[in-house]
Amino acid sequence: MAEAQSALRSLNLNPCSCVLRSIDEKDREARYICTIGSLKEGTVKKMLLAVLFSNSEGNILIERFHGVPAEERLHWRSFLVKLGADNLKGAKNEELFVASHKSVYIVYAVLGDVCIYLVGKDEYDELALAEVMFVITSSVKDACGKPPTEPLFLDKYGKICLCLDEIVWKGMLENTDKDRIRRLIRLKPPTDV
Repeated sequence: MAEAQSALRSLNLNPCSCVLRSIDEKDREARYICTIGSLKEGTVKKMLLAVLFSNSEGNILIERFHGVPAEERLHWRSFLVKLGADNLKGAKNEELFVASHKSVYIVYAVLGDVCIYLVGKDEYDELALAEVMFVITSSVKDACGKPPTEPLFLDKYGKICLCLDEIVWKGMLENTDKDRIRRLIRLKPPTDV
């Protein structure tokens, strides 16, 4: 297993974002398959299911769901906001809280005036989600220049969304290096909405 993880790292792949199938002894290249199942088919999704940002009143500022059916999204929104309302009062900046619900893991925290919620399953357990949370909080602080107030967060909304796209892509952890994320978001061309 240690050999597999070192092979993944040599290819700049994060071991928590893929399931290792084999290592070719000839060229020592890790061959991997990222496993994405479907809830409707009854298979297990191995992905980061949701990233949500809300204000202290519980209003959703940003939400990204991956592989969660539309009919379940409202349930997750209300559940996460209630979870935060019950537990994040008086929490310190970037203090991580962990919960479990229906065989998924939830890591959530406060950053300035903004609450951040991450929902994952299987290999995206509380430890992997804590790593994702660290990357997201450092990128948001970098984009805003400090822990954000709600008006500052909304002012930097576009930059924060670009950061999220570089960190999590289609439910998989993509980038964790803050400098690389900063470089990649500068390369994005402006788009008309």
